[in-house]
Amino acid sequence: MVSNGNLGAAYAGRFIAGIGIGETVVVAPVYLVDISPASIRGLCTCVFTGAVYLGIMHAYFANWGSQLHIADGYNRWVCIDIALWVSLVISS
Repeated sequence: MVSNGNLGAAYAGRFIAGIGIGETVVVAPVYLVDISPASIRGLCTCVFTGAVYLGIMHAYFANWGSQLHIADGYNRWVCIDIALWVSLVISS
């Protein structure tokens, strides 16, 4: 998150993002359990959880790789761009 040195904006952004992420990882598995047949109910929630973990791992390695190989002023933008492009590809 870019806050231009404003600590209050950084805290507000983290709070809003935390609520969104927290809601997603609670509501989505409950919804999957409600709509899936009993025979594959556990598989659906496991696939969702695995996708969350893969996304976290992808973000970690994208950040780590950009810290190693890209100049200090641009590495945060590369991580944001990678996340944006991956989400656009998945949603299309």
